[in-house]
Amino acid sequence: KLDISANPDPDKIFPVKGRSFKRKVKREPATFHDVVSMLGQYSRHIMSQEEDVIPELINVNETVSLFRWLRNQCLAGYRETMPTEDEVERIISERYKL
Repeated sequence: KLDISANPDPDKIFPVKGRSFKRKVKREPATFHDVVSMLGQYSRHIMSQEEDVIPELINVNETVSLFRWLRNQCLAGYRETMPTEDEVERIISERYKL
């Protein structure tokens, strides 16, 4: 059995609140796109898109990462079944309200 108990809210797919570096400053939880936009390896893909469009490469990588997280939840016993690919795509589209 895989131990993911050190991860905050291991039974949830996405965090429900963000963490702030300053006291008393509320912040929305970061999305996968927020995180990868800070990484240099994706900057060329992000800059090639219009302002609110998320590049396909980032969507594919988020889907793969989400599959891994859901699989780890299954292995750790936090989730009984693994969602289908369509369900994962629906989860991501709801997250970004596409």
